[in-house]
Amino acid sequence: MRDLSTRFRRAGRLGACLVAALSRGEWGAALGPGLVWFVVYLRTLCPSTYLGDSGEIANAITTGGIVHPPGYPLFSVLGKLALWLIPVGEPAYRIGCVTAAAAAAATAVLFALAREAGCSRAGAWFAAGLLGGSYTFWSQSVRVEVYSLHVLLSLLLLVGAARYHRTGARRDLLIAAAATALGLAHHLTIVLLGLAALVLCGRRLWTDPRPGSRLVPALLCVAAGPTLYFLVFLWARADPVYNWGRPGTFPLLWNHATAVIYRFGLRAPDAAFLGTSLPLFWQLLLDQFPYYLSLLAIPGAWYVWRRRPAHCVAILTAALVVVGYNQCYRIADIAPYYLLVWALLALLLGAGLDLLGEWLAAPVWRCPVRALGVVLIGVALPVGRNWAACDLSRATWVREFARQKLECTPPGGVLVGQWDPDVFPMWYVQNVLGVRRDVLVLDRSLIRIGCWNSNNDPSLWYLHILRRQGAPIALPISRALSTRIREGDDGLLFRLLTRELRERPWCMTFGYSGSAPPYDRQYFPLWVQRNMYMMVRGVVIGIYPIAEAPAFSDVLRDNDTLWGRINLPEFAGVRLDQDLAPSYVQDHYVAMYLQYARLLLRAGRRAETARICGRLHAWAPNSRPVQDALEWLRTHPE
Repeated sequence: MRDLSTRFRRAGRLGACLVAALSRGEWGAALGPGLVWFVVYLRTLCPSTYLGDSGEIANAITTGGIVHPPGYPLFSVLGKLALWLIPVGEPAYRIGCVTAAAAAAATAVLFALAREAGCSRAGAWFAAGLLGGSYTFWSQSVRVEVYSLHVLLSLLLLVGAARYHRTGARRDLLIAAAATALGLAHHLTIVLLGLAALVLCGRRLWTDPRPGSRLVPALLCVAAGPTLYFLVFLWARADPVYNWGRPGTFPLLWNHATAVIYRFGLRAPDAAFLGTSLPLFWQLLLDQFPYYLSLLAIPGAWYVWRRRPAHCVAILTAALVVVGYNQCYRIADIAPYYLLVWALLALLLGAGLDLLGEWLAAPVWRCPVRALGVVLIGVALPVGRNWAACDLSRATWVREFARQKLECTPPGGVLVGQWDPDVFPMWYVQNVLGVRRDVLVLDRSLIRIGCWNSNNDPSLWYLHILRRQGAPIALPISRALSTRIREGDDGLLFRLLTRELRERPWCMTFGYSGSAPPYDRQYFPLWVQRNMYMMVRGVVIGIYPIAEAPAFSDVLRDNDTLWGRINLPEFAGVRLDQDLAPSYVQDHYVAMYLQYARLLLRAGRRAETARICGRLHAWAPNSRPVQDALEWLRTHPE
């Protein structure tokens, strides 16, 4: 016992020395949370492609292509540097290191912003720890994604404006201008912070002597940011295979850089939409921080108002503008768009803790050991809460799922996929890792957009990609709206299947799971079921003309071979609820495995059917199709 107490005292003294060392200067103090979270993010970083846009971004950067609008030239440059500088890991892992580094730097910049807002160092450390360990921020920081860099640049803008408010130095104003410029070359929503930045800068902008010497360089710096989009223009002129939007002309570059194609989601909210979006916002809020901590935000705002009124107004303005914008943006994966709000809320929580210490008349921050304890609590709470949910260090199952779909397709085949979670990982696995490049992957959703929605996307970029990959698609598409709609509503797929690509084996990745998009008029799987012969082939569905349907014994033998090499993924407690189609992977494996079980039952191999259903029940105990299959086996004995 005495030895244990001695160890605790030594650990306390070591922690006190660490706090004292980090307290020697603001930059040294800010470096602490940045280094801690950088280690955590690298430890939990996904080693390969993941859900969301990860596969598409990694594929574009690695192959020299163009990322989806607005093109993200800054992130693309940083990703290319990471591919060149980091010698280990898959390309997606090396690009992911940029995401992790930007996220860790954002926690350090939040510390600096909290100090500018009047928080003590321990309170600022507490705020940085809460942000770094919040679920959405952490989960978006350990995969190839663009949002952590956006948060970093947004916080840098606010820090520069806050420092300028205090010092009036041109250097600080240029920091804010540079962050704005880089933000415009990355994620355009940084413009939402314009009003907050003006509030922070205050009257100094025009009342201090010689305003032109400050404003002109700052405005020129901001104007220089969009020039990075000329990199996208040059990359597109090189005609890469994945030339999203084909921004090799100035009109198409403008469409791409301003993300014209996504403006359909921006609409004034109505009562029905607010009835779902506002409860979602509240749910996401409580998902980031424990509810008992969230209550500190109100006293934290009062604490900042009392010490720095302009900072309080700017923080609340920035948060309200971002929340208001998100209430007008109707997309399924809105959670990452709230990251800046959570960062500002974490700042107010740190300030609330400072105010609580004042109310209790407890000089916690004067004792380094006590301060260290509070900081560790601020870090340990979110780490303990979210480690398992955000640890993607073994999450290779997205890559393996995409690999399995490609490898289950016959040689030289055509594989029809649907939607981002399905197709983007296959792009990465096929083009970056070199798996089954003989397979022609068709994205049914992008074909629809490329065919009829040419008013928003006149580039027809995806149809050009398919031509480059061997699909004989006639371009340009007819100007007649009826023709474009017919081609987009699966008409082009029908024609390719029955005419131009009829000689190639066809498969698709959807159909049995019943996941039909709401916009379909000629639901492709329904047409195939009525006019073709469908049979499961591993984790994909084979499509055959009725006259050329394979023998049942051949289908069963192929599936025995394919399923002998397929392992069900281990999610290992990772949360998926904030990703697009969070149950897609599980539902797909269940649907395909049950189809295989039905083949075995048809062949009289009932024991193997029961074994598969039992395995699926242990893997997905809440799956209704699996429960129904087990119930059918129980009520229909041999």
